[in-house]
Amino acid sequence: MNETAEINKYLEELKIAVHELVKGKLSPFLISPQNLKHTIQHIQSILNDKFKGIDTLYCTQTFPLLSSVSPSCSFALLFNDKETVHSNCNFRFLTNIIQPAVKEITDTSLLVYKTKTLAFDCPSGHKIEKGCSFCIIHVPCLCSVKTDSIFIPAKIGLCDNNTNTVTIVHPVNLALIQHFFSSETYNSILGDTIFTEPADITLPNLHFFNHTFNSVIAQDNNLHLSLKRIVKAAKADRKIFTSLSEPLLDGEIDIDDSWPNTNEMISLISLVLSILLTIACIILFNKVRALTTALILLQKAPSSAAFVTPQTPPTFHYMQSPISTTQNYDSLLSPQLNQWPSIVLAAITIISFVGVLHYLYKQYAEHPPK
Repeated sequence: MNETAEINKYLEELKIAVHELVKGKLSPFLISPQNLKHTIQHIQSILNDKFKGIDTLYCTQTFPLLSSVSPSCSFALLFNDKETVHSNCNFRFLTNIIQPAVKEITDTSLLVYKTKTLAFDCPSGHKIEKGCSFCIIHVPCLCSVKTDSIFIPAKIGLCDNNTNTVTIVHPVNLALIQHFFSSETYNSILGDTIFTEPADITLPNLHFFNHTFNSVIAQDNNLHLSLKRIVKAAKADRKIFTSLSEPLLDGEIDIDDSWPNTNEMISLISLVLSILLTIACIILFNKVRALTTALILLQKAPSSAAFVTPQTPPTFHYMQSPISTTQNYDSLLSPQLNQWPSIVLAAITIISFVGVLHYLYKQYAEHPPK
């Protein structure tokens, strides 16, 4: 520690002296350039002898390390294990998300998405290359790249692509191929396999459900869907739905129409109440008829004074009755009341009511009131 403090002291004094020398406060004749150079070299040799350095760098900071016992998607991607990637990774299908873009992979490699043309400005001249929907482009050293909306300046520094040619290679979307084809088809393809020409891939059409409400609904966020479920629906040539409301609109899911529903229950209750009220009316009618018969028998003969015309003539004023408007009740009826259970219940109610009226008429005809 003492030697370190002493060296630090000398270095501080030397730094102050050089600072004063530069500012002109110290005469250059007091310290000759040879002495200054010799002193710096001597200090450098002392530092090299005393502090040779060590090969192992110790980090005092501790970080939590996550151990993985079971296979995971991250480790499978790291080790290029395509079978584990297929079984453990949950890939998502993005609808209208990928836009034209250029991403830098290395100093001389670019990943290009949905780009039509690329312009290269190199020391050897200008070049225009045809773009691609998904490819990797190896750019020569000191070349800048320009697209319709992106500019990538030339790299200044170490570069290992000293050629004058632009190389375009095409990777394969192995995550998508694994869901549609068997493992024997892509047995020789890994996640980092590239080709000079794009692979010829033909996939079944994806039928996404679309309806006219899309032009009315203000929600326009793009969804990410499960790739496995989309592939399953595409293989079966079925429509792909993004929410539960879409199969309801399309008619794939029927609303439970079990009997009795609300309308049928109301009809049943109305029928029971009608029958009970009809029975009550019959009972009350018989009682009123018996009471009326007794009152007629007990009633005395009317006197002649009852038939005398009153002296004050009656007054008759015609009042205009309000015009009744016929209301159309068809629009108020629920469409579900036209179902067969409702029709049957309505028919039973009408038949019962007609039967009760017929019974009352026969009773009245056989036993007229006296």
